[in-house]
Amino acid sequence: MSLPFSSSDKQEQESSTLSFIVKREITPASEDKIPYSLESVSSYLTKLTTTPLLGPPRGRSLYLLLVGTFTTFIAMAIIAGLQQSVFDERERVILLTGLGGSLAVVCANPENPTAQPRMVIFGQTISAAVGYGVRALLIDAGEQWDWFRGGLGVAGSVVVMQATNCFHPPSAATALNAAISVELENGGLYVAFTMLCAIIVCSVGSIVNMLFRGVKYPHFVL
Repeated sequence: MSLPFSSSDKQEQESSTLSFIVKREITPASEDKIPYSLESVSSYLTKLTTTPLLGPPRGRSLYLLLVGTFTTFIAMAIIAGLQQSVFDERERVILLTGLGGSLAVVCANPENPTAQPRMVIFGQTISAAVGYGVRALLIDAGEQWDWFRGGLGVAGSVVVMQATNCFHPPSAATALNAAISVELENGGLYVAFTMLCAIIVCSVGSIVNMLFRGVKYPHFVL
């Protein structure tokens, strides 16, 4: 009775199987497992180097840019005037920096979700409260701990804004200024005035955007 395979065929089969196993063990990962090949990296770098760094704003006419600038000026003038009559000279700059960022978002990009009244008003108010709370707790630590108070104020405001679904990035500056401020004394007034100014920002933005730009603002309130 003859065997289906001769001894030479069996040895050849075992040799090919062993060679395949060794090759799989020593061969590096195949290209389909590499997320980015050299060609894709080279293509990305070429696109990056050929893209112009500066260019005209997309989708914004000169008229819209002028309206946004006018809106920012009016709202900032109102806020600065109110602040001048309420706060001491040393405390005035503390609030203006955070609200300047809010004005930029509301006036230049009113369609942005973070520019809606819920985000602006509650985000600014929460950040002012968190920042002043950090200041009140750690003010005795001295100026050498400003870095810690500032970091804690910003991080705390970001966490609370995200937890309450009213994230507004410019509000982080409001929390930072309150946390590291030495001159700020009346925390309740600071928080209340921040809320009032945020309402002014949204009100001016709503009126100007609808009257002069034909843009629906706000897209949602709460």
